[in-house]
Amino acid sequence: YRRQAIGVLEDLRRRGKLPILTAGTGLYLRALLEGLFEGPQRSEELRARLRGKASRLGPGHLHRILARVDPESAGRIAPRDEPKIIRALEVRFVAGKPISELYRRGRPRLEGFAWMKLGLLPERQALYARIEQRVDEMLAAGWLEEVRGLLQHGFATGLKPFQFIGYRELADVLEGRQTRKEAVRLIKRKSRHYAKRQITWFRKETGVHWIHDFGNRPEVQRQALEHVQPWVESRRREASRLAPSESI
Repeated sequence: YRRQAIGVLEDLRRRGKLPILTAGTGLYLRALLEGLFEGPQRSEELRARLRGKASRLGPGHLHRILARVDPESAGRIAPRDEPKIIRALEVRFVAGKPISELYRRGRPRLEGFAWMKLGLLPERQALYARIEQRVDEMLAAGWLEEVRGLLQHGFATGLKPFQFIGYRELADVLEGRQTRKEAVRLIKRKSRHYAKRQITWFRKETGVHWIHDFGNRPEVQRQALEHVQPWVESRRREASRLAPSESI
């Protein structure tokens, strides 16, 4: 994602366009702007062995192993956070170095661009109402038929796409494990919970300019412009004093 996004940014810069990124998943935005550490590729064989040990001996067993080979990471990762423990062990055994050491080497930040973060922080009940409306619209537009097509083409429900909110629930409807009404209720509830986690993530981000009025589009646009216009003008003035290769 990061490599492709950088290519798009460079193309926009060549054409004199101002890039605007919309980010729902905070990790992707962070990967682009701040970079991610260069760790080894996944080892599915090693991961399977580690998951097997956790299943037989409990999640605390892997955490105790991590405490021996990378005590710094073990102190940072909760004993029951199995995915993070497995990744830390994978890095330690495949790369031969603790993941904590690789973190300290730094990450490749996005170079040659300045950025400004705008965050929409709607009133909670209004947000939930919009989420439920969107789920209804997606179902009306053929979401259930999309999932039916995936199953008919032989895609197993254990594949990654079925981990996304809604796909497993709708597959359960088609395969007779639950009613459509119950599936819709679960999709809306999981979507609300996901939105809450997104807000929690982005509240921890530094340098976010928050827009609080979400119900009135002209008001949202006015607040956004109040943040963006002075910032863009100040960056343009700064860029005019720099060499072309250093401009935004």
